[in-house]
Amino acid sequence: MNDRRNFCLVVVLAKFVAKKLLPEFVAPMMASTVKKPFNDPDWIFETKLDGYRGIAVIDPNGKARLWSRNHLPLEPKFLTIHEAINQLNLRSTILDGEIVALDKERRTHVSAIATMAETSDRSGRLLSFRPALARWA
Repeated sequence: MNDRRNFCLVVVLAKFVAKKLLPEFVAPMMASTVKKPFNDPDWIFETKLDGYRGIAVIDPNGKARLWSRNHLPLEPKFLTIHEAINQLNLRSTILDGEIVALDKERRTHVSAIATMAETSDRSGRLLSFRPALARWA
């Protein structure tokens, strides 16, 4: 990977709640195991990405909090992403996604994102922010 890392928040779910107070934290939806594969038009299936699960809770004033799936604050580790979420001009919204590091071939590298988070490396930039449903339209 080069010195300038690219980060991506892949949004799995976005809930919009009109003018209501949101909880500080919403537990993420977690994968579950099944006995055999299935196909259902009401389900969206995506490739597993290696990264950090991130839940952004945006209040009615547009201020975002970024949490891990275990309810730990992620703003200190992913300042670039936190700032980008605040610039989306969303209100009363919950975003549930995966924060990943991509190489030039757009492959994920969990070790790069972990190193960046542990060392407070701020050299990354937000490369993409796309809702999962938009990719299927």
